[in-house]
Amino acid sequence: MALAGDEYRAGLKRWIAESSRRGVIRHDAMELKARGKTFKSAAFHYYGNNPDKPSRRELEFSEVPAKSDDWGYEFSNPISRFTLSDSEIDVLRKFINGLFGDQGFYVRTDSKELAGVLAERLQPGTEGEHTLMELLESLGSDEELIRAVAASSQAGHLAGLIDQERRRAALIELERLATTPGTSEQAFQRLVEVNPWIFGGRFVGVTKRRSLTVLDQLDVPLINTDGSLHIVELKTADLPRLFKMHRNHWIVGNEVHEAVSQTENYLHALDTQAANIKLSLNLEVQRAFATVVVGHLTHCAGDIDEDAAALTLRIYNSHLSRVRVMTYDQLIANAQNAMRLGVSGAGDTV
Repeated sequence: MALAGDEYRAGLKRWIAESSRRGVIRHDAMELKARGKTFKSAAFHYYGNNPDKPSRRELEFSEVPAKSDDWGYEFSNPISRFTLSDSEIDVLRKFINGLFGDQGFYVRTDSKELAGVLAERLQPGTEGEHTLMELLESLGSDEELIRAVAASSQAGHLAGLIDQERRRAALIELERLATTPGTSEQAFQRLVEVNPWIFGGRFVGVTKRRSLTVLDQLDVPLINTDGSLHIVELKTADLPRLFKMHRNHWIVGNEVHEAVSQTENYLHALDTQAANIKLSLNLEVQRAFATVVVGHLTHCAGDIDEDAAALTLRIYNSHLSRVRVMTYDQLIANAQNAMRLGVSGAGDTV
């Protein structure tokens, strides 16, 4: 029986059509909107020779216009159409069902071996996050898991995500140390020594020889890729007088001047002993550069804001040569920005 226009648009149409085409099993479709100037539908197309076990699925979304001179739609002239297949359909289904509820990266592996190993170790009912953490921690001693991970084309992506998470955790810990009153310089030193990336991607490590000169002990001597030295002098973050007002202008406090003078003496000592250090350690200390990290705005007395603090340090640094000064909050912000941009390190710009 023919339907009038209003009756035609009254409900959502659902249909299943068997196919006579070779290799096409059936079409399973659903109208997505009941009325309007366009007809939107989603259709599953199943391919293969076994109706119970299709070899391939395809999900097609299409939009077709209404006929201008009659009721109905011009199905042979779609406005738009796109398709998803197999694993892409699964991702969409899980997204619609809320299985990707948290923000972050979700890794799909193309290795059945890796999937099997992970499935065996991450059984339902276990605390997934802690189990996965323990699994990754034991990776070095689990040859089966190492082979499974290495065989997957997602291994590099997985390694990158793990490294990103470690860096994120390091910055959270650095922020905690910097905002906690009374944190010692040694606590900052322990964290930075194992995370030299915070100061930029050009560093290849931390030299084990902190006493490069006769009289001085350096906090964190970083080695550049060209063999030169970058000294990081870490001071406390808990400095209420990090900045002070002087004749209508903000200036850095006495602790900053003392830290810079101390670092300049380190550089002078390195220069005077450069030949011996080059001969014994193969380090280019005459090209050494230093960064002083001191203070955090959380602990600052007075009403100085972030912009005024940054301007004060820019003015102060503009008159220095081989030393740069930055606060812990600036260091953390630089590193976070670098991670968001996909840069390997934060650099020491203020």
